[in-house]
Amino acid sequence: MKKVFLTLMAFVFIFTQPLYAAKVVNVSAVVGAINVAPTITVTVPAHLSDPAETLFIEKGTAITLGVVFADTTPDNITVTVAASAGTSSLESGSITSGSLPSTQYFTYLSSLTASTSETLTITVNDGTTVTTRVINVYVY
Repeated sequence: MKKVFLTLMAFVFIFTQPLYAAKVVNVSAVVGAINVAPTITVTVPAHLSDPAETLFIEKGTAITLGVVFADTTPDNITVTVAASAGTSSLESGSITSGSLPSTQYFTYLSSLTASTSETLTITVNDGTTVTTRVINVYVY
């Protein structure tokens, strides 16, 4: 019985003592550039700056939209605009990093038929991350 007790005491002593490093090891790491996603902000008409808002437009009517594209990392960006119905004067284009943030104005011409489910999709791609903003369009 004494032998078991002494063995148990030695086990508890060994594993309850603090451990110390025998030597100092310096660790360094090189962290690559961190990409920040580009942003899309609709400024004209002003109420569309809220992503929950809907664009109400009469059928066959043109409206000018102003959109600010920004990217805090020095990336060139590619912009696309796609209308589910109707047409957009800006379908695609590139903006160099030195020009960001950039405000782009384009015209959206609504379809000739009334619809409650049209969309205008604006996409910006910096080569690493894609950001999309969908504007719901109600054509009356």
